[in-house]
Amino acid sequence: MIVNATNFDLTNAAGTFTATNGMRNTYEIGYDLDGVVGYDFGAIRAEFELGYRNSNVQSIGVRSLVPAIQLPYAPVGVPKQGNYEAADGNAEVLSFMLNGMVDFGGKEDFGWSGFAGGGIGIAQVKNSGLVLVKYDAHYLDDSATGIAWQLLAGIRKSVTKQVD
Repeated sequence: MIVNATNFDLTNAAGTFTATNGMRNTYEIGYDLDGVVGYDFGAIRAEFELGYRNSNVQSIGVRSLVPAIQLPYAPVGVPKQGNYEAADGNAEVLSFMLNGMVDFGGKEDFGWSGFAGGGIGIAQVKNSGLVLVKYDAHYLDDSATGIAWQLLAGIRKSVTKQVD
């Protein structure tokens, strides 16, 4: 799975807003595991999907003055602006989705067919163990849960005849 870069708005410990897109994380290629069960009504399909996605942080860009980071076990101080290529950490997503799809295309042997649809559900996004330099003190462990949606589409081609 290829993950888009994530921008973070920054606030200080008092909750006062300090910067829009103050930090930007980029990610390594990750993985996506999904389990799907559903029912085919003919031209329409309904599915329940449980998904887990995981990707490691590749770099962290500090784009504006960041408030001092004070952790209970280690004062980190104020990160300087720039790119931290030795950064580390992890981003995970756990999702529960209800999907609906419409099938279209030929039913003939060796024909092309496809599907299109969408889904809605709930997802938890978790950033954990984020550090500016590997093996340094963690500066971010946070998660958020909210409504999630997705668009789905695909094509397929038969490679053998269907046996009745």
